[in-house]
Amino acid sequence: MKKIYLYLASLVCLAAVGMTSCSDNSDFYKEHNLTDEEIAELARQDSIKQAQLASINADLILEYSVTFTASASSYDGAELYLPEEDLQQIADLFGISSTTQMMEMIWDYDITPFAIEGSTHQDNMTATTSSSYWGHWWTPDGDVTDWASNSYIYTELWFDDEDTFEGAYFECGQYPGLCSAGDVYQVIEALTYNDKRVAIVITFNIEALADVTATVVATQQLSMTMPLNTAYSTYPVQFDMDKTLSDLGISSMDEVKFVAVDAEGNYVQEYSADPYGFYYNQQGYPGNWADDDASIFVVYYYGDGEDYDCFSVGQKPGGTNVGDTFTVKIGALANNKIEMFEITATITDKVYITGTVVNTIQMDVTIPLDTEWTFEEYPVRFDLAQVLSDLGVSSADEITALGVAEEGKYTDEYSVDPTGFWHNPEGYVVDYGDGSVLYSCWPGDFYNEDADDWLQIGDDYMGVGQYSDNVADGETYLLQFAFMNDDNDIVLLKINVTTVAE
Repeated sequence: MKKIYLYLASLVCLAAVGMTSCSDNSDFYKEHNLTDEEIAELARQDSIKQAQLASINADLILEYSVTFTASASSYDGAELYLPEEDLQQIADLFGISSTTQMMEMIWDYDITPFAIEGSTHQDNMTATTSSSYWGHWWTPDGDVTDWASNSYIYTELWFDDEDTFEGAYFECGQYPGLCSAGDVYQVIEALTYNDKRVAIVITFNIEALADVTATVVATQQLSMTMPLNTAYSTYPVQFDMDKTLSDLGISSMDEVKFVAVDAEGNYVQEYSADPYGFYYNQQGYPGNWADDDASIFVVYYYGDGEDYDCFSVGQKPGGTNVGDTFTVKIGALANNKIEMFEITATITDKVYITGTVVNTIQMDVTIPLDTEWTFEEYPVRFDLAQVLSDLGVSSADEITALGVAEEGKYTDEYSVDPTGFWHNPEGYVVDYGDGSVLYSCWPGDFYNEDADDWLQIGDDYMGVGQYSDNVADGETYLLQFAFMNDDNDIVLLKINVTTVAE
């Protein structure tokens, strides 16, 4: 039988009667046995509260579920396509003539997207806390949150064709390392228009990857050397693709899933290096990029139906040293068979490019000081026609952009997209944050706020940005950039860059 202490109830009773005691409860600390009627009333009130909590305030409720595997390193999950008939239900409720018009109205926020909290079922009127114009990060309780703030899962609305708003789907994913096999989460995305409300309930089912039971049918021993690298550059190591296709009984590498082998001999299926590959530690076992002992990575590229007969091998900057040798395993899995590749990679001295400087072009420019980490690039125009003439070529496609590692030594290890480098005050190439003050990229890409897009201005422009903590008002820094033709003739561009506060 349930029991309750009536001390607080007695105080309330005394207050209600002007300090006159309630005779039935004169002993304030006496244990009180609830009657069957009182127990029934408490149960009724509790059921009302539970029903209120479980109810969703909506004129139309659509329910879906997604299933994907837990990941320690990936944000991936599953795509939840919204059926056309369900979209039509929403459009009909809102009194909108077509689903295309409705999706465009959602895109323009003429229809209001929001969320309903899982723990309270209260409205959360934020349209997005994720990277889509409608979508959210969620806690395990299904409450809206921000990325990295107890954020376990996310939903983001996208389209197969954003011009026609066709193929609407929610990208449903996870924060790496937080979800576990067997977890079940529920979230509620919502829309409102003209006092009508739609709730989209999505249940997340997290599962584990199935164990690999395939048999290794062959092993290819591969070896390669690559120079010490600090910019994630990759180097090819070739394998016998025809043998692999034959051994696995497949016609294309598109049919392959790759696996790695850990210290216990187990297969690791979850990719830790994009697009299809793994990071390895100093002992040659698979890990993650963020691991302190992460050293090299091996990836395979699928490309537009074309099969490649090589892996790409690279290094995590700072994770390798000259003379290091790593032996790693990566397997191609198909038809319950594995073709294993054992790759031995040796790190050699850095390789610099040398050539003959045929001209040096010097410039002086002033750009606005950036101390706010905007990474905004400023257009610096140079005489590309002179560069092409000096190198004896007719177009920018015939030259290679180089950074200056030190006097007379050049590098094509790009550390800034699309083709560029971080520079120290003397203009030499350094790693990001390692005394860097400026960065350069060529051709120049610049953000156009009016177009809400990145625009490539042209080959005769260079984009110049700043490392905000290391630049100061009125200071001048040298930026060195080089261009080389196939004969190793070099034009050196030396730009004195002065940063001035606006």
